[in-house]
Amino acid sequence: MTHCTRCGRRLKAPTPTGLGPVCAAKAATRCEATADLWFDTEVLAQRARERLARHIDIETTAAQAQTMYDFAQARERCGL
Repeated sequence: MTHCTRCGRRLKAPTPTGLGPVCAAKAATRCEATADLWFDTEVLAQRARERLARHIDIETTAAQAQTMYDFAQARERCGL
């Protein structure tokens, strides 16, 4: 016995998609009003690149601030 990858129900026989008959029927029907939200990969990729760039900028700024703090602490310990 195999299981549906979407809902976890037991299947009598494996399917090529891994979905059961109910989930396959639900996946085949989609709302045209929201179809672009899920399948516009260029927009999703651009948003992911923007989030990644923002995350890198934040982490870079935090690392630079920590490095400056560490140098100040080291200079203080050395008496400079």
